[in-house]
Amino acid sequence: SWSYLKIVDVPFFKADSDQITSADVRVVMGKSHLAPSFTLTNSPQVMCNSCRADTATMWFDVLDSQLGATTKCLINTSFQFGPSLCFIWAACSYSGIPLCQHCWRWGHSTRACHSQAPRCPRCASPHTEAGHRQHASCCRGNPSAKPPQDPTPEGAPCPHAARCVNCKGDHSASDRRCPFWRHRFDRAWLAEKSAPSSLHEGLQEISQKTAQEECKGRRMLNHRH
Repeated sequence: SWSYLKIVDVPFFKADSDQITSADVRVVMGKSHLAPSFTLTNSPQVMCNSCRADTATMWFDVLDSQLGATTKCLINTSFQFGPSLCFIWAACSYSGIPLCQHCWRWGHSTRACHSQAPRCPRCASPHTEAGHRQHASCCRGNPSAKPPQDPTPEGAPCPHAARCVNCKGDHSASDRRCPFWRHRFDRAWLAEKSAPSSLHEGLQEISQKTAQEECKGRRMLNHRH
């Protein structure tokens, strides 16, 4: 089995002012007196505590026994991380905010998604990523355009700029370089950034449902007459 832990108040900047990376964290952990217990199952994840903070929180998984022997050995202990003494605490297994792989919005799981049509993570249009070349306007081609646009050859990757449905950046919504991915443990940040678009989509959905109900009512009235 494995256990989920975090190290708090880790210095976010190195002596040369560069931000620390997962590789830097691994090196420090490997040189500490707790190294035998740091049986990592994947790369540690580092997140700055706020946009103006000089400290970060680092999450990591360790191999553990069924009785949690490694966790008991590590929790509430401390080790030297550069100039700072950093403590290890237990972390909630569900600290990360889910990313839906149906609509590619943050805040709910794929199974809990209410979107009728899937969203392409590359262009945010209502089709799957597998159907991007066939359905996306950038890849379908347009012989009527001036100059005419050729379709993307079958089997070839899309050569056009991507558009993230969350941050509107030029990358796929599944790209780990996305600011939303870097803040996946920061529920307040994601809520703030997602609220305007979520509210807009919610109002659109209400408007569409209202229009559908109005049409249904008109059809019923016409049928009676």
